[in-house]
Amino acid sequence: MAKSNSFHHKKSNKKIEGASAPSILASLFILLLIGKKICGIFLSPLRFPVRAFFLALSIWLGIGTLLYGASYVAYLSKKQVITEERAAIQTQENQWKQILQSHPTSREALLGAYATSVALGEDEQAAHYKALLERIDPNDERVKNL
Repeated sequence: MAKSNSFHHKKSNKKIEGASAPSILASLFILLLIGKKICGIFLSPLRFPVRAFFLALSIWLGIGTLLYGASYVAYLSKKQVITEERAAIQTQENQWKQILQSHPTSREALLGAYATSVALGEDEQAAHYKALLERIDPNDERVKNL
């Protein structure tokens, strides 16, 4: 049986006296020195045209990133508007369908349901409503113009 005061069972929570955590300024200064050394290694041996090329490339990529970000924000706002408009049209379509359940031969309800189906891109449903309209009143000018 191992002794209870063996090396592995002892806890060592001793702190080094006089040592404190490094300050943020000291850490930043050390990071700055390291960065300067690395940039000096890579950039100093390069000739001016090469450094100018890398600078122009960096500016070009930065501007491209900013333009992409701006266009993405515009895309999101347009997408939100389109989603809201689509939801409003779907609400109208549901209202027309409820009217058609109680009045299946109503021309106004069929025209409204046809218009909302076309706006939502539901071609089969729109063709169904158009066929019903033609069957109910084939001489109606509004139905002929659809």
